[in-house]
Amino acid sequence: MPPLNGPSIYKLALCEDKKCVEEVVDEYLKSLLKPQSANEKFKLLQENEDEEDEIDEKIVANSYLFTEILIKRILNADLDIDYIFEDLKSKLGNSHPVVIFLKELIEE
Repeated sequence: MPPLNGPSIYKLALCEDKKCVEEVVDEYLKSLLKPQSANEKFKLLQENEDEEDEIDEKIVANSYLFTEILIKRILNADLDIDYIFEDLKSKLGNSHPVVIFLKELIEE
């Protein structure tokens, strides 16, 4: 995984394997513990994606994997899934794949 500065969630679009996505999940969960400034915006994707069509499938696949790993971490650590869902929904919006996948898993 290439090193990046800035929000760790940007790395999700660049992840090529499960280990990378696991690191992004862990960094996201750690970010919940530290206060964020009002100007800091949480994103799963970089804003300037030039090859959107080519990246879409990878982003959706990584979003699903992110959600799957996140659920496992939530269950293992007995975290509040509703809080995490609301946090992601407020930061990513209702139509982001992670939010959609997480909502479906919660409803099951």
